[in-house]
Amino acid sequence: MPLNRRQFLTTSALGVTVASGSRVVGGSLSDASWRKRRLELAQRRRRIIYNDDGDARYKGYYGPAPKDEAEFLKRRFNWTIDTQIDSFFWCIGDGQEPPWGQPLPEGIDDCNTTMLGAARKAGQEAVISMRMNDIHDAFGTVNYPFKLKNRRMLIEPTGAKGKYPSSDVRYYTWSALNYAFPEVREHKFAYLAKTCAKYVPDGLELDFFRHPTFFKEGEEARNLPVMTEFVRRIRKRLDEIGKARGKPILLIARLADTPEKSVKMGLDGPTWLKERLLDVLIVGGGYAPFWTAWTEYRDLAAKHDIPAYPCFNCSLASHFGRVEVMRGIASNWWHLGAAGVYLFNPFVPVDGKKIPAKTMYAELNRLGDPKTLVGLDKVFCQDYFSDNSVLMQRMTADPPLPTAISKTPKAIPLLVGDDLSKTPSDRRATCQLRLLTEPAQAPLTVKLNGQDIGTAKDNFQQFEVPPETIRHGNNKLIVASGDGQSTQLRRVQLWVRMKKGSS
Repeated sequence: MPLNRRQFLTTSALGVTVASGSRVVGGSLSDASWRKRRLELAQRRRRIIYNDDGDARYKGYYGPAPKDEAEFLKRRFNWTIDTQIDSFFWCIGDGQEPPWGQPLPEGIDDCNTTMLGAARKAGQEAVISMRMNDIHDAFGTVNYPFKLKNRRMLIEPTGAKGKYPSSDVRYYTWSALNYAFPEVREHKFAYLAKTCAKYVPDGLELDFFRHPTFFKEGEEARNLPVMTEFVRRIRKRLDEIGKARGKPILLIARLADTPEKSVKMGLDGPTWLKERLLDVLIVGGGYAPFWTAWTEYRDLAAKHDIPAYPCFNCSLASHFGRVEVMRGIASNWWHLGAAGVYLFNPFVPVDGKKIPAKTMYAELNRLGDPKTLVGLDKVFCQDYFSDNSVLMQRMTADPPLPTAISKTPKAIPLLVGDDLSKTPSDRRATCQLRLLTEPAQAPLTVKLNGQDIGTAKDNFQQFEVPPETIRHGNNKLIVASGDGQSTQLRRVQLWVRMKKGSS
């Protein structure tokens, strides 16, 4: 069973006393005991993992640079204290010093020390996360010293901002480093080894999703063993650092939505799991969070006792301007047996003025436990791809929407993690199915779990659905064109609202 927070901070199955962030007392451990300790830490409770991309340290989208550490923590970290967040993942940047080539504000000495220390003080697992091939400089000026000195080691050495159209993946990837070069792998390894030796975090996340490009197009397959050996080397180095300090450092990777998508990018996730190079797996980038494709990685990881956490990119909440969509996602994930909830950049809807801070951050005490989600309003969707960039599509599972609808009925799966038959006694559920078509006025005939729910003709077609029609788990939505003309079904949303009164 996973350890709870108090157990993690005070004891281990090996009978040694642990203080968060400190050395294990008890002498050297055998290889078997070391692996057991790693497994124990890997299986600890992580109700919510909170990933922070680290750029609030700078002046920019999030406002002026913080003047000191207190302001920095207030802006970005303090919302996580006394919530269901058990793990804090702090992005240390792209592999250069300073991160992204931007110096720290004068009032902050070391952001990494500040954030890891704050996480440990709050009783959270303190993890550093690194972008394995950040490409933000593709849209501006390349100032990464290693890239400037080794331009031939870029994915497109002759690339430049604006050289390629946005429909060409090189629009995004030209400035990325090509991991086929040993020098690139050595550069990244040296940075990670130095950083982990300096800060000795509880874990290291290799963020391969942001951004997903590591080899030239067509050369990914031949480089699968190259990247696997690179990960083996990191695993070995983390164990060396951990044993010297008496404290394991977990190795975590964020990969594609599915094993197939990972392998196509040159990342042999299945082998990494089989060899137990990884201790924890983060699945996907969160661009198709309602689709169940991530369960393939869940099952593969479970065979090797490795917990898997599906990712939700919180920028998507901005599309709704509401938190109910996050609750629907979390409900589905708990129903599907997720180890926990991984939130990527939860602050984006707040800083983007889409959702008030108090509204957004209140969810940090709800999403991490199916019990605290009971009786709350939710939105359950079928996924459409919300980020049209050809870059993010590379590692995102192909969602069911949009899809062509004709006179021939088409089945659309819809997962509902809530059991509406167990609505709290002081509440009653009301359900509304919303369908968006293109063209907007296309008439539809709709059945849900075999029951006719009507014919509508509207921009965002809305159907009132009896709660007893909704199944706990898989639901079957059948849609056809009412007039026989072909149309595109672009959105499927089930809004579940809880109102006061008997159920």
